[in-house]
Amino acid sequence: MQKRMNDMQWSGKSNLPQITSVKQPKYYLTVINTEEQYEEDIYFVNNSDAVLPLVIADWLTDDDYQAINKLAFRPKTKHETEQENITSLAEAMNIKPELVYQQVQPYQGVKIATQHIIYSSDGLNQCRISVFANTSINVDDSVDSHAAATNAIANEVWKFSVVESGLFTGGALLWKDDSVPKSIIAMQVVV
Repeated sequence: MQKRMNDMQWSGKSNLPQITSVKQPKYYLTVINTEEQYEEDIYFVNNSDAVLPLVIADWLTDDDYQAINKLAFRPKTKHETEQENITSLAEAMNIKPELVYQQVQPYQGVKIATQHIIYSSDGLNQCRISVFANTSINVDDSVDSHAAATNAIANEVWKFSVVESGLFTGGALLWKDDSVPKSIIAMQVVV
């Protein structure tokens, strides 16, 4: 099941000891306790002022991007629901629908994974995230910004792969100045 949290705020410093910067992240991961005693949810947070048309909790291949642009950013039929569109995307990529989020609002967090505090604490753990962004959309006051973001084709994809020994504690994926923190193992921009 998809989960979203609104009004997420960066605390100003990471739990990771090696990150001491006062920079603000554009995107980051955070960990939130669940109702289950031994589980924590991992959330991707859009800490920017832009709506992200698509966030997928998986590392996509280069061949996936054209198909995704055709499916995700095409005009929807009047009878098609957002959930039907997400299901079509997930089936095309062979991933679970709850890992595909459309229209991630500014300062909104979306659940991308769950970790078990006992079983996940041994060994290496990895989160892979593909973030689609519309970097060239300039919206003036006379245009509906939500409609513009909904109908635009993503022209930038940030691919993040974060690996931690033991449990994820959260941290920045990308700073507001588009520099990459040292904690990120792999990052690729596809335009």
